[in-house]
Amino acid sequence: MHRRRHGRRRPVRSRLNRLALAFLLAAQPALALEKCVGADGKVTYSDKACAAGAKRTTVGPDVSAADVRFEYYDVGTPGGHMGRTDWRLSYKYTRRATPGGGCQVGSLETVLDLKIRMPRWTPPAGAAPDQVSRWQRYSGALLGHEYGHVQNARNTETGFKRAALAAMAADCGSLDASLRSLFDNAIQQGNAADRAYDDQTRHGATQGAVF
Repeated sequence: MHRRRHGRRRPVRSRLNRLALAFLLAAQPALALEKCVGADGKVTYSDKACAAGAKRTTVGPDVSAADVRFEYYDVGTPGGHMGRTDWRLSYKYTRRATPGGGCQVGSLETVLDLKIRMPRWTPPAGAAPDQVSRWQRYSGALLGHEYGHVQNARNTETGFKRAALAAMAADCGSLDASLRSLFDNAIQQGNAADRAYDDQTRHGATQGAVF
């Protein structure tokens, strides 16, 4: 069994609070995001129209987050706070010989560790209702933006698995090197997708993450 792992962004430490997430999701209005599924099955989220030929669905925050860990940091005043998504992808595989002396992947398992860090504001007694509603709208939009980074990570995992399972080599030593190269390229492309997504959305501002 062979293993390889790689991380993206530095990890942050806080405490898990899924109950707070459930409250946050329930309190937010739907976001005007486009879920675009391309002909190759790749999923992207955007505030702009999908590319030609892509299947389009208007969605709010993607609540399929059972595999995402959430961390929160408390803030004294609303607005001006940032979210953050960290992901770490690893894989392990077995090799098998092919007729003629070649080598290919026999089995492949990937593990994608996903973590979202969000600000948490507890309105004090007497907080203005308008301020509370603005915070709910802002934090919901910010969460929706972070889900876009989660989808980029999932696309990275899917793309690597597809490429790895199709890989063949003249010998198993060469297969190991080929998979390392495929994996490193997948991580680079995933990071590039995150940077492009932040540039396109101005770190969530075009999706409503402005207080």
